[in-house]
Amino acid sequence: MFQLLIKSALNYLPTIWQFIKSNKSRFLIEVAVTIFSAALGYGIKYFSNDATLKACQDERTVLLRETAAKSAALEAVKYAGVIATLQTQLTQANDTILLQKQKAASDSISRMSELESMRAIINYLRQYPSGPGFRTPR
Repeated sequence: MFQLLIKSALNYLPTIWQFIKSNKSRFLIEVAVTIFSAALGYGIKYFSNDATLKACQDERTVLLRETAAKSAALEAVKYAGVIATLQTQLTQANDTILLQKQKAASDSISRMSELESMRAIINYLRQYPSGPGFRTPR
């Protein structure tokens, strides 16, 4: 199959060569115009893509900065709320601890007062061996 394709292509070579010889100037002009067009197209593409690429990169950089700034602002607000909530919880916990300490101290004082008052009563009763009465203490 491949050999058949090569043979048919070789059969056309003399025809193509005769066409080129008979229209030499036309053929050279078309080849020159094709090469010139390809070079011009490549140059336009090269220079316009480079400028476009730079503009796209600059725009992307600006957009990334804006997105990062917005993201940072949103995260700052979010974490400020979290920190405020945690600060409130810490304040409540500290208040609870302080109240518990005050309550423990108050209970201790009231117990001590009761204990001291019991001791005073006992000492008072010891002064009267037969019990308290309207007598004067010894």
